[in-house]
Amino acid sequence: MEVSINEAARIRGVSGRRIAQQAQEGGWGVRKVARGRYVLSDHELSNFNH
Repeated sequence: MEVSINEAARIRGVSGRRIAQQAQEGGWGVRKVARGRYVLSDHELSNFNH
């Protein structure tokens, strides 16, 4: 599921800047798909939705 940087930050409990860093570093389960849009790991989103 694609989310905004602000939503990703809220789910993870970190800043938007940290989400951008994690996407750039790789290996954190965060992938940038478009400007300001990110995909988090499936496991994380399934926990968030319940």
